[in-house]
Amino acid sequence: MRKTSYPEQVMLDTIRRAGSDEGLIVEEGHRLGLFEFDAFLPDYNIAIEYDAKYSHDNSISEIRDNEKNQAAALNGIRVIRVRSLACPVLDPFDGVEVIDMGTEGYWEWNKVFPKLLNKLRDMGVPVKDVKVDSRGDELRIRAGYMKPVKNNIAITHPSVAAEWDRVKNFGLSPQCVSRGSHLRAWWKCSYCGKSWHAMVTDRCGQRHSGCPHCNNSSIIRSMKKKAVMQAKAASVSC
Repeated sequence: MRKTSYPEQVMLDTIRRAGSDEGLIVEEGHRLGLFEFDAFLPDYNIAIEYDAKYSHDNSISEIRDNEKNQAAALNGIRVIRVRSLACPVLDPFDGVEVIDMGTEGYWEWNKVFPKLLNKLRDMGVPVKDVKVDSRGDELRIRAGYMKPVKNNIAITHPSVAAEWDRVKNFGLSPQCVSRGSHLRAWWKCSYCGKSWHAMVTDRCGQRHSGCPHCNNSSIIRSMKKKAVMQAKAASVSC
């Protein structure tokens, strides 16, 4: 299974939605010899790379990125790089376009990927404008690629995982997140049945946050207290 990242998946999702009306084919992880491209449009021979600071700001990555650009040029492939300003400036190659990206994060991704669509249109790719909401669409996008991980919350925090709202989380499984995740997910209270939004780490960490509806309800609080007392009594009788 190839490594990927959330911003890379936001980029792929943006291109696919923008080209859906025209049946645009978008390949993920296209290989060219020893190299792999994040996205590839085979009908237009265009490769697209997302160059984040954390993985492209060193000399080894600089050499490899230049070699990848050269390999693409030799094979007649045009390249667009959405590249962090913190990364080294690459050697100039014909057919290689760079879209500069500032501080990485939700707001920057929302701004830079529409620029990518404009660049694709300039290169003859029929894509429409689409809204990029990397924060609001996070659960939908993550549900499309995240896989189960070791020590997921279904194992480490089964009572918390039991309140995972699969419907509002677009089918994403609690087996795909660990207790330290900052993903903001939906939960469905096992007491009152209402849903709320909270980070996984807040639910599983020291804060151990619970349902805000129940926390504001004296009736529910008394029900919880009674349930705890009954559980203690049952354990003593055993």
